[in-house]
This record gives sequence, C-alpha cells and structure tokens, in this order.
Amino acid sequence: GASGRSVAGPYQTRRKSQKLKTLEQGRAGMKQLRQFLSQLTGYRQLKEYSQEIVDNVPAGLLVLSSDLRVLTVNRSFLQSFGLQPDQVIGRRLDEVVKAEGPPYHVPSLGSSGITTPQSVLLDLTVPGQTEKRPARITLTSIGHAKGEGRLLMVVEDQSESERLRSAAESSERRLRDLIQTVDAIVWEADAASFQFTFVSQQAERILGYRVADWVASADFWPSHIYPSDRERVVAACRTNMISLDVFELEYRMVAADEKVIWLRDKVRVLRDGAGNPQQLRGVMFDVTEERRTEDELRRVNRALKALTQCNQAMAQAPDELTFLGEVCRIAVEVGEYCFAWVGFAEQDETKSIRPVAKAGHEDGYLQTLQLTWGEGESGSGPAGRATRTGQVAVVRDVQKDPTFAPWRDEAIKRGYVSVVGLPLMADEKAFGVLTIYSAESSAFDAEEVSLLSDLARHVSAGVGLLRSRADRQRTEEERARLSSAVEQATEAIVVTDTQGSILYVNPAFEHVTGYQRGEIAGLT
Repeated sequence: GASGRSVAGPYQTRRKSQKLKTLEQGRAGMKQLRQFLSQLTGYRQLKEYSQEIVDNVPAGLLVLSSDLRVLTVNRSFLQSFGLQPDQVIGRRLDEVVKAEGPPYHVPSLGSSGITTPQSVLLDLTVPGQTEKRPARITLTSIGHAKGEGRLLMVVEDQSESERLRSAAESSERRLRDLIQTVDAIVWEADAASFQFTFVSQQAERILGYRVADWVASADFWPSHIYPSDRERVVAACRTNMISLDVFELEYRMVAADEKVIWLRDKVRVLRDGAGNPQQLRGVMFDVTEERRTEDELRRVNRALKALTQCNQAMAQAPDELTFLGEVCRIAVEVGEYCFAWVGFAEQDETKSIRPVAKAGHEDGYLQTLQLTWGEGESGSGPAGRATRTGQVAVVRDVQKDPTFAPWRDEAIKRGYVSVVGLPLMADEKAFGVLTIYSAESSAFDAEEVSLLSDLARHVSAGVGLLRSRADRQRTEEERARLSSAVEQATEAIVVTDTQGSILYVNPAFEHVTGYQRGEIAGLT
C-alpha cells in the first residue's frame, strides 16, 4: 500500500500540472480571442467611421476599376443624382452617368498611369433623366494591396458656381453693352503713364481712331490734344490727381479727319494702399456743338456791343479818321478780334487800297500787304474782293484758302487764323473796306457776318454823316470868310434878289451913299 501511494503521487502531480498548463493556455487563448474580437470591433468601427466621413464629403466619390466599373460610391453622389447603390456599383461609369464634353478616356493605369490629378468640366446627366448637371470631374490614381490599378473619381457639383458664373457673365455683358451704348468715350488708364487700358467703341465714332490705336501707346492721349491746349491740360491732370479724387477737364482733341473736337473729360482717381494715384477712369463727352453754340452766342453778343459802341463813337467823333480809328479799337477791345483796319479805295492807276486806321496786334503787317482792289493776285484777298465787288469776303482758314496765299506766311506769324472783309458803301459803290482778323477758325459764321455787315453799314453811314458835317462846316466857314471879305471891302457892294429888290449892302455902300442898310432894304 505504501509503494502504491508512492507511484500514484508523481503521476497525479504531472496530470495536475498538465491541466494547469492547459487551463493557462486556454486562458491565454481566450485573452487573444478577446483581443482579436476587440480589434475586429475597432476595425469595423473605424471602417464605419471612415465610411461616414466619406459619405458626408460634399462631393461625389467613386472608386473605379481599370475598366471604369464602379467599385464603391459615397452617399453624396447617390443623393446628388437620385440613385440607389445597386444602380451604380458594378456598372460601367458610362452606364451610370452620361457626359457632354470630352469623351471618356482614361490613360493606362500601369506604371505610366495617372500620376497627378486630372480635372475637367462636364455637363452630366443620368440615363432616363433630362436635367443637366455641370460638374467638375477629377481623376486620381490610387494604390491597391493586390497591385490592381484603381481610380478615385471626385464629382463636384458646379450648379451654383455655374449659376454665379453665368450671372456674372450676364452682368458683365450687360455692363459692356451699356458702356458701348453710352454716347461718350468710357476709358481707363494708368495714372503714371496715361497708357489707356480700356476705351469704349464710341471712341471710333467720336474721334475716328481705332480702339487699338488708343491702347497701343502711352503717348496717344497727349499727342492728340490740340497743340495750344496740350501743356495746360496734361499739367492740370497731373496736378489734380494728386489732391482730388474727382475732377473735370475741358479741352480740344484733333480727330482722325483733322477736325477739332471739344471734349469734357470727367475723371475719377483710384489710389493704392498708400494713397498714391494708381489708375484713372473717366468719361469723355463730345461738347463740340455746345461749345460752338456758346462761342457763336458770345461772338454775336460781342458784335452787338461793338455795333452799339460804334454808334456812340459816331455821335462823338470830331472827324471820320478819328471815328474809323475808334471803330477799329472797338472791334479789337469789345469784339475780341486780333486786329482790325480800315482802308480807302484809291482811284489811281494800280487801284490801291490806302490804310487810314488800325487797332490791335499789327506788328508791321500792313506794310507787307501791297493791296489793291483790282482783278490781279494782289486784289484776291478779302479786302480787295470786298472793295471790288461790294460784297462781304470771308477767309475761314488762312492756311488752306488759296486766295490768301500772298499774305499767308505773314498772317500765320501774327496768329491770324480767319479774316473778313466788309465793304464800306456810298451810292452803291465801295469807297473803302473794314478788315477784321480772328485767332479762331470757327469765327465769322453766317450770323456773326450778318451782324458785322450791319456794323459796316453803320460805319459807312457814319462816314457819310461825318463827311456831310465836314462839308457843311467848310461851306459855313467859306461863307463866313466871304461875309467878312464883303464887310471889310472898300468898294460899295449891293446884293439883290431876282426882282432887283435890295437884300444887303456893305458898310462901304453906307459910307459912299450916306444911306443906312435899314433905309434901303427892299427898295429897287
């Protein structure tokens, strides 16, 4: 019995040890199982969480196989196009959506596949639906554990962006159309160089230059300003844009057909962060007709004032030369003309015109004229023609009128631009001429010439009146001299009427006969 217990004890001990070992292994296995199940649960949670993120991305996400079959799709894509998963997964992409734009084409997905994202804008439709969805499609190559090529396709709905873009384009188009229909030149230019960056099409209609000419050179604007306005206008623009945000300029530009166009230029200054002028924007209005009307009204008013003052001068002048000098002065100072002179038609062999009065900027001009009122070249000017024909003669541009060629250079030196010759008439014949010079090419229009013609008629009448006054004065002076001679004569003198009745006897008669003048008056 004792030996049996000794044999059984070690055996039982070993079995107990094996059971304990097996139990520990079981516990370790269970622990590993629990850890695995925990990891599996975490993986599933992570997968679900990742899928939730993918589904809530505000863009459609599709994973495509190399033959463009859809492997996975997110909820955003399905909701956006109103599809179910079974209508998408496993199908070719062109069975899911149709595209208007470039055809479906995907490069090889091997080692030379899509290495960088490729993007394109397309209009997408779902088969069976008519609504078009503007979308941006981006394809990116992604790796896979089995080495198979995969594509990640991102579909971004551009409906709102397209709506905004279309609205912006429509607004811009309306603005362009509005700008082009404005009866003015809308422009934009660099503040430093005056280089135009935009000019509306009205520029071609108003000034005749192509828009391309305006924007081609920074020198375009200053070089086409009327020469006498250029320095003033450019300096005013540079000065004003430093201190003013809005200012206005009025000046002349020379059009492509060489006509002079008056512009009213309203300018706005755009500044940089430091407050320095950066850009100029403005609108040029053609005010040529407005200025012409104003100029005509001003010239008419001047002519009326000159006419009034000439009438006053006629009443106050002691003689015709003083009167004619005053007429010339009034024409220059009141009429605002450059120069005026009066000449008399001589009845000599050469039919010369003799200047007798002048006023204004002459600078020796009359000495260079050698004018006549004959038919030759020296009589072709406005003074000669007016004297010869008795009609008003106008030269509107001394540089272009061929009849003025003999005197052109001297006139240009003195700034004369246009000339009018006004005949001074008596007994339907010109006895002289009033010649007036202007620095304006637009001077002497029909209404102004009409008023100046009235002035010439008043001057003619004034000369006639002053000559009659002078004749009467001479007659009276001669009568006084004759009366004095008769009174002082030593011989008896008797004046009778046609009937022989005594009208007058001189003192010598009274002395010789002893009769007084009152005693014999009326006797025969």
